[in-house]
Amino acid sequence: TSTTSQTAYWGVGDLLGAGGSEGYGFKVADGVISALTVKNGTETLTTISGLTLTNFNEYRATYNGSNKVLFFVNNRLRATHITNIPDTDDDVIGTFYIKTGTTAARVMTMKYFFFTQQNI
Repeated sequence: TSTTSQTAYWGVGDLLGAGGSEGYGFKVADGVISALTVKNGTETLTTISGLTLTNFNEYRATYNGSNKVLFFVNNRLRATHITNIPDTDDDVIGTFYIKTGTTAARVMTMKYFFFTQQNI
């Protein structure tokens, strides 16, 4: 499948860029991956280069609780955002969105999340 005819978002909060949305995560648009923060529907994007999107990659975004989001890929810091940092509680915990050039968008949002830790 082609990596250049798609748009995908994943991360924390409501990332779809509509008026009031706030969150942070990653966005792929036409084969280009970016770190993403969004506040009041306004996106800040930083392109992350040097990745092969068809390979397995580990993505992590960390919010410091006040003014900064750090973005890691494969445990390497790839971007830091200090603009459009979310500052309100949102009833959406996470967003996963994908749309190709030929199909309708598929969206999954989470409002409730149960997390457990297992000691191995």
